[in-house]
Parts: sequence; structure tokens; C-alpha cells
Amino acid sequence: MQPTSPSRAFSASSDHILRASPGALSTMGPTGAAAILDPESGQFYSLNEVGARVWALLGEGTTFNAILEQLLSEYDVTAEQLRPDMEQLLRQFAGAGLLDLGVEEDDHGDI
Repeated sequence: MQPTSPSRAFSASSDHILRASPGALSTMGPTGAAAILDPESGQFYSLNEVGARVWALLGEGTTFNAILEQLLSEYDVTAEQLRPDMEQLLRQFAGAGLLDLGVEEDDHGDI
């Protein structure tokens, strides 16, 4: 994947809702791996099982911490091991234009 562009900066410390880009086409294989096609750029990406799980969670719209907690409950890994790998993957998604950064969550429920 390409480096993150400044206009698509990702920060793991924010409470932004993260979503998979709606224009990206993806498919999950029987082994849990995924393939993503960005029709806009023509780029094709492949993901292993954990990367594919992150992509699936992004399809629902979620936060970095929610993805981290979900993966910690599903895989035998520590937060110290998982956090930097997740940050790198999400930065790559953002840099490739595959990640939509939404607005911050509102704890008060106000619109």
C-alpha cells in the first residue's frame, strides 16, 4: 500500500468513527483472507485473516479502540503486540484511500 497522504491522516488516539471506503469492492475467501479492489485507482490489495477481520469491522463503522477490543477477544495476542500492527494497517488503508474518517463520537448523544 502507498504512504499516508496528509489529507487522509489517521490517528489511533482519536474517537473518530472509521469506515471502509464505500467505493472499495471486497470479497472474503474461505480461509478468512480478503481481496480489496479500489475501482477509482485500479489498485488491488490482499489481506490475511486478521487484516480481513479489521476490514469487516470497518464495514460496520467503528472506532480504533472498538476494533482493538474485538480483536483482543478473538485472537491470542496482547494489546502491546496488536496496537502497532493495527495502527500501521489503518494508516495504509487511509493512505490508499480505503478508509473514511468520520466525525468524533458524541458521548452526550447530541446531534
